[in-house]
Amino acid sequence: MAVADAAEAASRAQHVRVVYGEGEAAYFNLDCRTRHLAAAIIATCCAGRPGVTVDVASEKGRLYDIMGRPPEERATELLKARATLLLFEVTSPRPGSAAPLPSRPASGRPASGRRPGSSQSKGHGGGDALAGEDGGLCYTPLVDAEYLGERYPGLELLLPGGGRVSVGAAAARGAKGRRTSKATKK
Repeated sequence: MAVADAAEAASRAQHVRVVYGEGEAAYFNLDCRTRHLAAAIIATCCAGRPGVTVDVASEKGRLYDIMGRPPEERATELLKARATLLLFEVTSPRPGSAAPLPSRPASGRPASGRRPGSSQSKGHGGGDALAGEDGGLCYTPLVDAEYLGERYPGLELLLPGGGRVSVGAAAARGAKGRRTSKATKK
């Protein structure tokens, strides 16, 4: 009977798989508040770098704004169990500045307040930063460019303001040694 109980518990598992680095993956329990999930992702996948702001995207490119969610929101309300998510660092696009934005756990500001992005600039971390033109945010993949380009060649980030930015194709080109100056906005 214990084996059946264990199998049932596994089928109800509330976890996500976060891909980062050179195709590494870490599993996180969703039975917590979203801000605690974000802190656990930073501690595990970003070596606990202080002040770093991250977001995750689905394999189809939907960004979740995990650090900007209301403090009482549960991760199970936002993310689908057993999903695979890609890790991105979120920074300010100011020229010469790569300072991360502060976490906004108590903010009521909706994610739709961000502007769509369309230009690409050199980032740090896993690849090129995909930035908004008008003071939007930069999303730098914290996943190896070669892995991202091979595994997700057509990936487009669906930006909070409604724009789309190609990630997979740019990563594939970057992995082959060719640099791109602009990301594709559709």
